[in-house]
Amino acid sequence: MEKIIISNTTKNAYYPSKVCRIINPKQQQLYIKYELTLLDIYLSKDYKTGETITVMVFSKEESKPYYEKWLRHELV
Repeated sequence: MEKIIISNTTKNAYYPSKVCRIINPKQQQLYIKYELTLLDIYLSKDYKTGETITVMVFSKEESKPYYEKWLRHELV
């Protein structure tokens, strides 16, 4: 059985398999603009560059229509 994660930052609970982790700052901003529920936010490391990156966690189900628009360059 999958373990539920409880965010230290947002206090939201989620299953890791039911979320997407967004690292693109522009995509993060647009998801926030369209008021998608931010389940978690944390810092990680970009293993290619070694730079610190911000990771935002959103529901796959809730974000799906926005992700599809993002892929078509229609999310503005």
